[in-house]
Amino acid sequence: MEIKISKLKKVMELMKPVVPKKPTVKSVACLSLGNRKAIATDLETMVIANLPEAKEPMLLPYSAIAEMLKYVPGNETLKVEEKSKKIYLSWNGGNASYPTEDFRDFPIMPEMSVRADGLVDGDILVAAMLAALPYTAADTARPVLSGVTLVLGNPIEVAAGDGFRMSHQVLGLSFPLEDKIIVPAHGVAIVDHVFAKTPRTLPQLPSP
Repeated sequence: MEIKISKLKKVMELMKPVVPKKPTVKSVACLSLGNRKAIATDLETMVIANLPEAKEPMLLPYSAIAEMLKYVPGNETLKVEEKSKKIYLSWNGGNASYPTEDFRDFPIMPEMSVRADGLVDGDILVAAMLAALPYTAADTARPVLSGVTLVLGNPIEVAAGDGFRMSHQVLGLSFPLEDKIIVPAHGVAIVDHVFAKTPRTLPQLPSP
């Protein structure tokens, strides 16, 4: 794989919240590449990003490579290869290698069926979820109370409560499916991080 170092840095920063520092499964301390995607998971939350350069399957040891990239100019092109459970990196003026895990040991991405899709204003939705976060329960043994509830439909509502206090917001947004989902507090923080790091896509104006 060949990729601009600046681009790889951005992808790794995007994945940072879901790469555990002390994993119970060694492979999840790595960034999984392959099938034109980059994937990271802490076994509870999974972040997936499109990465056209990632054609060959491999696992990048996250912490070691993230630390090394701090000292390499971002305008350089990085060549990444995996051979015999080792990752080899080379760029103009330098190279490095690190032991890695077997790609087949990385958790399999679950099949996700789409029941409905629609566009919503992410700035409004994420801000509402963050505002509800302080009202969630700290006790994760009560998952209904330790997450933020999204009431989908028209309008979208956001609610949270810890058994003593409650937050409820009705947003000026709609979604083409009526349902309720609970986003764990940790997941809300990750959504906020990913959304903040994701470039905004400008709406396409109609042709004159």
